[in-house]
Amino acid sequence: MFDEVTLSRKKISELKQQNRFFKDMDDLGVDVSIKGNVVSFSSDRAVDMLSIKDMLLAFGRGFVYDTARMLLDDQYELRIIKLSDYSKSENRQFQIKARIIGRRGSIKRQIGKLTSCFIVVYGKTVSVIGPYEGVEIAAEAIDLLSKGAKYTTVFKFISDNLRSIAGE
Repeated sequence: MFDEVTLSRKKISELKQQNRFFKDMDDLGVDVSIKGNVVSFSSDRAVDMLSIKDMLLAFGRGFVYDTARMLLDDQYELRIIKLSDYSKSENRQFQIKARIIGRRGSIKRQIGKLTSCFIVVYGKTVSVIGPYEGVEIAAEAIDLLSKGAKYTTVFKFISDNLRSIAGE
């Protein structure tokens, strides 16, 4: 099987400097080539192909390589949320990003900590990496914030869902 992912020039440059990336691909038995801003890869295993594509997409969306490579473990997943799904207005998208990030990153950091996820706001997207249950809760919390819910409502939602997962 063969697939490819297009990344920005900056991200391609960063990826080329990641010796660990090439070692990881070699360990998985995946053939990789980079031409221009396209990363091409092939493997006989479909599960590796999906994991590598998600990892490269996450890296392209602003995650550091060590966080993006967590997606090679099937315990983690990636969710990319498009802010254009909430508003076509650039100004409104900026406001939504500001709500998600919070003062000095406090809201984004708190959601990430509570859900055991990594969250990156990059361009016109918000991306989440973490365990399945955590990603579901974090994505829903981001959805609530994007629709204008109060912070207290969002954190109560997170708390309630975490308790139900824990079986309390």
